[in-house]
Amino acid sequence: MSNQIHLDVIIINYNTRQLTCDCIDSICSNGISESNIIVVDNASTDDSVDYLSKNYPQVIIVRNDKNYGYAKAINIGVSVSKADYYIISNSDIIYPDKSIQMLFSGYLKLDKAGVVAPQFINADGSYQEAFSYFPSYKFGFWEMTYLIKFIHKGYAKEFEKNRAKLPPIVVDFTVGAVMLFSKKLYQELDGFCEEYFFYTEETDFCKRASQAGYVNYILRNVTVKHLVGKTRDSIGVSYIPLLVYTKRLFLKKHLSLLEATFYRVSQILKFFMLYVYSISLAMFLQSKSIREHTRDKAKEFIVNWMENYEDLKLKMKQQYGA
Repeated sequence: MSNQIHLDVIIINYNTRQLTCDCIDSICSNGISESNIIVVDNASTDDSVDYLSKNYPQVIIVRNDKNYGYAKAINIGVSVSKADYYIISNSDIIYPDKSIQMLFSGYLKLDKAGVVAPQFINADGSYQEAFSYFPSYKFGFWEMTYLIKFIHKGYAKEFEKNRAKLPPIVVDFTVGAVMLFSKKLYQELDGFCEEYFFYTEETDFCKRASQAGYVNYILRNVTVKHLVGKTRDSIGVSYIPLLVYTKRLFLKKHLSLLEATFYRVSQILKFFMLYVYSISLAMFLQSKSIREHTRDKAKEFIVNWMENYEDLKLKMKQQYGA
């Protein structure tokens, strides 16, 4: 298959050896040769590279000398590839049989396809969000009022009723755990912006694809299992400051000052309401440990959204080199 369609799968690995092995095995079960799989290792401190080299001798392994983050690792992987199309993959993805073939054949039928992704499912087979919306006045309001949860619940309900026959949908951006796109698009956009260390790099890439006239899609009849959070957990520290920083970086790059300010305020209000909920109504609905986790998470989001951008940027540079 890979020789016919010139497709490479690029996996980004950081201290997720077993997840990467499971991901590779599932890719091979789709008829993809090991020689069409590239693993970019971001200086893992486990034995990922040695183990993968021994057990998957045909897989192309790129050993980075430091953790360069997700966006730069993608660029490094693409620079090694000779393919015309790429699937960028988290290590915490399991590809069911024929899912890659279905994803690519579906991609070829789409008009002006930019970034295309499958529908994610959880380990139990239930619906998982595979797309979202660009930060804006509208999306800020949806998040602040939690309307976005009802929107995704509608998609989830539709998915559970008829998952095998759902048509593709046009989306703002796909979740970056799996992204299929062409070499042509990648070169036209000059790759991924390496200012994004981890998080929001897919939002930026999809935004620039949209601005260039491409259309981003989710193929809802193609499902892959995403063990959400497993890659994030490999970072080893709280993900929240980095997530907020990259979102604020996106705001500075793509939104007017007024719209960026509105969106930032909407996030502060969103998490303030979550904080209030955790210390009030949640007392009657949730256990103490869950309430405290929600409270602390909301507080951390508020602090980082309120922090001076340059101060937050300096912290991220010191911690990650971001």
